[in-house]
Amino acid sequence: MESGNESKGYVYCAHCDNVVSRSTFRRHERKRCSATSGSEIGQSQVTLYSSDSETSSSPVDEECVPEEPACVVQEETSGDAILDTEQSMDEAASDEAWHSETDSENDSVNRAKRKSVGDESTSSESESEEVWSGVLPEVLSRDIESAPPLPKSQQRQTSLQKVNSLVFWFVYFLLIWQATCHLSDNGLAWLLRFLVSWLKVFGVEISNEFFEKLLLSFPGSLCLVRQFLNLDRDNFNKFVVCPKCTKLYKYDSCLEIENNQQVAKKCSNTYYSRGRKKTCNATMLTRVTLQNGKTCFYPIKYYCANSIIEELEKFLLRNNFASNCELWRKREVAEGLLADVYDGNLWKEFQTVNGTSFLEKPRNYGFMLNFDFFQPMKHRKDYSVGVFYLAILNLPRAERFKWKNIIVMGIVPSLGQEPKSLNQFLEPAVDELKVLWKGIRLRSCLSRFALTFRAAVMGVSSDIPATRKICGFKGHSALLGCSRCLKRFPGGFGEKKDYSGFERNSWKPRTNRDHRRQAVKMSQCKTKAGQNLVGQNSGISHYTVLLELEYFDVIRFCTIDPMHNLFLGTSKKMFKVWTDLKLFSKSQLKEIEERINSVEVPCDIGRLPMRITSNSGSYTAEQWKNWTLIYSIFCLKGVLPEEHFRCWQTFVLACKYLCQSVISKTDLEIADGLILKFCKSVETLYGKHVITPNMHLHNHLKEVILDHGPVTSFWCFSFERFNGILGSTTTNKRSVELQLMRQFLISRQLKDMDLPEQYQDDFLHLCSPTGMVNADVKEDVSPLSWSVKHEFNNVATKAPLHGINWRNDSGVTVPSNYKLVHFDEDDAALLRDVYQIMYPESEIEMGSLGESIRKFGSLNIWSTTFGSKMQPRGIRSGKILASWPTDNGKDVLQETFCLSAGTVQYYFRHSVKVGDEHLTHHFACVKWYLPHRESTSLYGNPVRVCENRFYPGGPSSFMPVQRIFSRFASAELELEGQKHIAVVPVIRNVHL
Repeated sequence: MESGNESKGYVYCAHCDNVVSRSTFRRHERKRCSATSGSEIGQSQVTLYSSDSETSSSPVDEECVPEEPACVVQEETSGDAILDTEQSMDEAASDEAWHSETDSENDSVNRAKRKSVGDESTSSESESEEVWSGVLPEVLSRDIESAPPLPKSQQRQTSLQKVNSLVFWFVYFLLIWQATCHLSDNGLAWLLRFLVSWLKVFGVEISNEFFEKLLLSFPGSLCLVRQFLNLDRDNFNKFVVCPKCTKLYKYDSCLEIENNQQVAKKCSNTYYSRGRKKTCNATMLTRVTLQNGKTCFYPIKYYCANSIIEELEKFLLRNNFASNCELWRKREVAEGLLADVYDGNLWKEFQTVNGTSFLEKPRNYGFMLNFDFFQPMKHRKDYSVGVFYLAILNLPRAERFKWKNIIVMGIVPSLGQEPKSLNQFLEPAVDELKVLWKGIRLRSCLSRFALTFRAAVMGVSSDIPATRKICGFKGHSALLGCSRCLKRFPGGFGEKKDYSGFERNSWKPRTNRDHRRQAVKMSQCKTKAGQNLVGQNSGISHYTVLLELEYFDVIRFCTIDPMHNLFLGTSKKMFKVWTDLKLFSKSQLKEIEERINSVEVPCDIGRLPMRITSNSGSYTAEQWKNWTLIYSIFCLKGVLPEEHFRCWQTFVLACKYLCQSVISKTDLEIADGLILKFCKSVETLYGKHVITPNMHLHNHLKEVILDHGPVTSFWCFSFERFNGILGSTTTNKRSVELQLMRQFLISRQLKDMDLPEQYQDDFLHLCSPTGMVNADVKEDVSPLSWSVKHEFNNVATKAPLHGINWRNDSGVTVPSNYKLVHFDEDDAALLRDVYQIMYPESEIEMGSLGESIRKFGSLNIWSTTFGSKMQPRGIRSGKILASWPTDNGKDVLQETFCLSAGTVQYYFRHSVKVGDEHLTHHFACVKWYLPHRESTSLYGNPVRVCENRFYPGGPSSFMPVQRIFSRFASAELELEGQKHIAVVPVIRNVHL
């Protein structure tokens, strides 16, 4: 078959070591021959790629090939000189090549005519054959066969390029290592200085040209390292912050010249106090003397603002990022089911805004805004910085809250007291958000040309104080202290507010229109008394700059974070109420601590500290969540008085429903009813003074979930993790916000950097934190259709079993290490019965089953790890709930849904022939616990009790892993002299 270069008339040139045009080929050959005239000349074979209309035996080929033979150049330098000077020969060669190609085309046409005459004579003999006159075989071959690509030129890597690649990988690893191991800049600079000195001494002892180049290229300081990798750590806007009024200034505007000397300005912000206009006049810059004796002015406080547009463009340039943002369009969720933010009312309503398409068109994105203060220094509780985060809601939930996909919008410095308003820090972002709402052309991986993208903030998720500051609401101590309704909380000055009363029909809801009108009215007031009067009657603290975004619904976009509201709020409050009322004796508290210690939870769920009385005040949100959902019912039963226990149990059940990653509207109604029942019970049992603002906000969670989807779409657990990532950055305790932003930008640039291909196989796997751990199971990030995921997740709850697609194991990931064992005949017979249930339309015979299996100690279903008894460290994660065995524990439950508790012995992969297909399935070998005769009544829902012994084996011992519903935590206990276990379900983690 002819080369693909024939269609383009390319010729291989020995001088260029590549394919070139005919004119260039002839010119180079003549010049080479001229350069070597008078010297020994040898013949060389030249490969000629002819035109598609020519054949190798055609006489036209002889005209295309030069008459003189190709020459082997002896003196390459003189030949190159002649190539640069003889311009007249270039023109002559070009003319000759043009005439040669024209003659070649004419001869091709003549041959085509002669061929067509012959074809006409043969066509009369066979009427079934078609005659394509004027079409050559070569042309037909091009239409049918794919031409091979052009041969790649073999570019040799020079020693300098190899040196640069080696140095690149070394310094790249150093910066990754610094960020991962939290090494300070001074520590890394110290290491670099030592390495440079060591390399110099080593170079003296070893004389090597390659090593000398390596030493000359090696950067000896952090500044040179950043220059070598082209890292810009100051690619963000810096604003000088007034430490008194938080007004922002550009650094240049804070300086002026007085008496030929540069001096620092004072803050010129004005405000009204008691009817008088006053100027802030606070100092913003401090004079510092440098090491060389020069003096300059350094800001006391910095605000670091990152560009939203630039960060979004960097994301869009990543492979598959833009396409991942459009995957949500392929979802088909059943009516009445809330699986993600896309199922909320806000996302549906934002398909079009004011008659203009928004989310219904591609390349239009929704953001969620978060703000939180955290303490970056472990031993200083008086120093807190605030961070603005933006999450891109269009991304799938598995990708949405990954650190690499989060925009750090700005870092607020530590101030003497938290500001009442965040408007000053939001203004730079709002200016960009206005541009994004109208649309801006950005580069992306979708096209070589810039495309128009739009974006809008569609939610604010933070704790109550931060959310109120962002959206302009008064705090919970105000008369109108709710951001969702206009219920009044009475209470005079110095008195505790009364938050009781749960007649929800009397709560007048807030509206966006009224809020905007009152906010504008407040902004127009010229006296503070006038502003206070408007705020008292409306519950508004200030005009928020987010109202300048025409689409921003300040009422509905302002969420209630379940993490702070349910767990850091009510769970913590109720335990404090019990201890204050002394409902526990010392012996009872000790019993609670013993029960906590006896609970075995899955490996990835953190254990609680044993001494809850002394540590509960410092519990994290995750620990309060685990206490509420897993530990509390088992630990408080029989210790807390019964009526108090029933009240708390109502709250736990409500949280169980609310914290589902996929929640139906029916479950949401049940949870809302339980919340209302709990709040009324607390008011009855403990009095009105115990009711908190969080308990009032519990009754608005239903509205928020209907607007924003399930709680996992907007709660702040992920954002708290981001605070931990930034807080782990090593700083020198000065201008911390500046160092945090710089380190963040460097780490983000390192992750997005184009790495050299050379030595990539040797170093790439080590230049990441996962390179230090030999992880077998990795999360599968390949995009799957929503229908495939939905089908897989429904297998665990489907009843009856008919019509299940057992071939769908898209969520299952097994480790690379396994044991290959021969399957026992008795077990094979039981497994055959299971296959017969799975495929009732086919007759499964023993000969159809594979004789060997691959045994695994663990596996992953999506991001959840399930262990087994085969892996001792994973036995706690091998306790599962599933609807599989019948009441006798042997047979398979096919018609109804009823969860049973069991322990996985091992997992295995097995092959079977069903009809004409060879199918592979993953199974769990499970031992099922016998339930206690009063399984659900001993502790109450959701805890059940089982005997600490198992059913005898049967077909139900082998279960497809798709049928696993969830894991459970357990605790051993003794009833009537017999050993039992308490089973506490862990909420199922579903990815849709």
